[in-house]
Amino acid sequence: QVQTWLLSLVVKRHADGGLPVPAPILSRSYQVLSDGHLGYMQARKVGDTPFPFPYVQLATLLLHAFNLLAPLVIAANITTALDAHALAGVGDAGDGNVGASGAPGAGRGGGLALMAALSFFATLGYTALNQVARELEEPFGHGPNHLPLAQFQDECNAKLVQLLCRDAGAPVPDDPFLGDEAEGLSEEAKAELRAQFG
Repeated sequence: QVQTWLLSLVVKRHADGGLPVPAPILSRSYQVLSDGHLGYMQARKVGDTPFPFPYVQLATLLLHAFNLLAPLVIAANITTALDAHALAGVGDAGDGNVGASGAPGAGRGGGLALMAALSFFATLGYTALNQVARELEEPFGHGPNHLPLAQFQDECNAKLVQLLCRDAGAPVPDDPFLGDEAEGLSEEAKAELRAQFG
């Protein structure tokens, strides 16, 4: 309905002589308004269509299962690898005696740190991916990670107001830096005004 209001205002403004532009140029404004409405409808589809609830619940359940089981699997694999490495060190010794450095379980202090680091980063990575997906699922809102819809609407309104202003059809001055009063200015004053605008 808002698009219809805007089109009616543009037609009325053009009929009153306020938009003295050729028809092909004016039709471009209709196309831009239509494209804006199409973008709004696409955004509305994203906002109104929820992500499938069973999929979200299944992903959450599997993520919790991963967070519980991954540290256990990592610990079992690292423990097995450390024990195998320690036993290989014993076999290389050749005398069959198990020394302090070659005993099964030696070096477990470093192994515990490795287990903790791998478990932490594996579970953190998958949990972070899930949180990013949740943020992308709902891009519209007022949070810091949402699209600035109010700013977009203000910019659109400012452009529409410019289109409907009384002086929208006013001719462009010969020197836009000097404005409409360039006729009565001296050359020094004109040079000074141009210097202000770079």
